[in-house]
Amino acid sequence: MLLPVSYSWRGQFSNEALNALHAQAFERPILNDDWWAHVNRYSLGWVCANVEEVLVGFVNVGWDGGVQAFIMDTIVAPI
Repeated sequence: MLLPVSYSWRGQFSNEALNALHAQAFERPILNDDWWAHVNRYSLGWVCANVEEVLVGFVNVGWDGGVQAFIMDTIVAPI
């Protein structure tokens, strides 16, 4: 059964949830990166994908501080 995914621009997330998602998606140990501080300081925005309250996807939208934006740090939970 597929559950609905909700998407939020500049959505709230915890560092623990994003670090766990990153580790799961890339099959590596969980780190203790401060994603929240990083994206709030350097990013134009980001999109969080959630199933119920669980973070299942993330994409960071970096920018040059002017007119160009680009997608980076795309993470999706494996099925």
